[in-house]
Parts: sequence; structure tokens; C-alpha cells
Amino acid sequence: REITAGRLARVQALLGRNDDAVETLSRTRFHVWEGESGIHSVYVAARLERGRRLLARGAAAALEEFRATADVPANIEVGQGTGAHRAAVHHHIGLALSRLGRKTATRKATVSAARQKTTPSASSGTSLMARPPVDQRSAAAAT
Repeated sequence: REITAGRLARVQALLGRNDDAVETLSRTRFHVWEGESGIHSVYVAARLERGRRLLARGAAAALEEFRATADVPANIEVGQGTGAHRAAVHHHIGLALSRLGRKTATRKATVSAARQKTTPSASSGTSLMARPPVDQRSAAAAT
């Protein structure tokens, strides 16, 4: 069940259905296996993408979403190597704060992003965050 839910959430995120991905991830308890950070990566990617979508409409709601991304739910265990995820989260918090004109807070978030320790295992799990959102209509037409 855990593996199936994780795969479903990953596909939902890849299709740009980030709300569905977060919902799927919220319904299952995920355990970290040695060297694994995949589910946490999907969670962070889906939440960041939701925040980016909100940022296009207004910075305050996006800031809330980005800050919520930093708090991993209790049902998702997190292992080693999450520095790259934290760096991305703090970077996005800084973007929203900048749009709100909060210079001091922007600087703090940016410095915090730069100070996160990243490891090869952390950065290898962030490829999902780098993907551009998929147009759902084009994806549906392709199937």
C-alpha cells in the first residue's frame, strides 16, 4: 500500500496534479528505508509547485504554502539528506517575502537557503522539483 500510494503521488505530481499528490501523501504512513528520500521529495515538490502557482496570484498565500512545506507531516518519515529540500523551501520563502517588500526577512531566508548542507543523496532526490509543470489537457490527450 505504501509503495502504491507513493507511486501514485509521484505520477500525480509529474502530471501537475499537485493538490491530488499532497492529498494522496496525507492518507498513508510512509517509512524511510536506508538511503531513501523519495517520498519527501515528492511532498516538497508538490507543495512548492502549489506555492509557485499561488505566487503568480499573490505573495501572502504563497508565503503560507512555502512555510507549510518546511513542516513535514508526521506520516512521512524523513531520513538523511534533506538539506537540498530545505534550501529550496527557504529560497521560495525568500521569493515570496521579496514580493511582499520585506527586505530583512528576505535576506534571512536567502542566507538560510544558502547555508543548508546538501549531499549527493539529497540533491539526487530533487529532480522532480526542477520539472516544469505539465499541461494537464495535453497529458490527458496523449493517453
